[in-house]
Amino acid sequence: MNRQNGIQISQKLIDSFLEHCSTHHKKETLSQYRTNIQNFFDALPAGKMVNRDTVKKWGQYLTEKGYSPQSVNVRISSINSFLIFLDHKELTCGHVKLNENVIQPELTRSENIRLLQTAREKGQHRAYLLIKTLASMDISLDMLQRITYDDVCSGRLTEPEKVIYFPKCLQEELLAYADEQCISGSTPIFVTRSGTPIGRAYLHSIIRSVGAEAKIPEEKCNARCLRRLCQKTQGQIRRDLSVLCDRAYDRLLEDEQLAVGWTG
Repeated sequence: MNRQNGIQISQKLIDSFLEHCSTHHKKETLSQYRTNIQNFFDALPAGKMVNRDTVKKWGQYLTEKGYSPQSVNVRISSINSFLIFLDHKELTCGHVKLNENVIQPELTRSENIRLLQTAREKGQHRAYLLIKTLASMDISLDMLQRITYDDVCSGRLTEPEKVIYFPKCLQEELLAYADEQCISGSTPIFVTRSGTPIGRAYLHSIIRSVGAEAKIPEEKCNARCLRRLCQKTQGQIRRDLSVLCDRAYDRLLEDEQLAVGWTG
């Protein structure tokens, strides 16, 4: 076949790629590949041909549907990996350029409550705590993965440059979950069912699943939005406290002026 004409994709080729990935990638990565490639395959017209423009046009279609550049790039990466496996690197597509001037979607506190309510109603205890921890503490995914039972007992996470405290309500819920799961000592709190640390793709799939049930836009269902909500809320509270301090100080000066002002 002339490589310029592209390649015909089949379900058999997809299954072959996924079988190959099953021995080289984590389960969460495999799940992401399966979903993204299957959606791409289903979107192809009759004939299922992929040429040099196919992946690019699919990315443009996703963008027009409202997907963020980050979400589009994740999907493109999956297709690129598939095409490279098929020895058709020439058909891969570059990532969508991120526009730093575009305002990123942000989760609201009411939407966060809906996420927590949905996870609780569905009995998804781990998902509930993952969402609550990310929305309550200004921590990275790496720090989330390293949270142990001992950390929760101490009430704080100690990093080289800062100490982050667990909110009391979250600490109590994490300890109850640890007891339920027989977690103790230096064992991480958040792991997969097989006992491995929770990866980014797996974490986002959990958040997106709850978000879909809660009818929250997919673009807001990720660790970045949850952490940003925490940062924004804390920042607003600090600004409000600063205003209250300024007003209290002004009242103090006014009282002193009445007592000892030059014209008093």
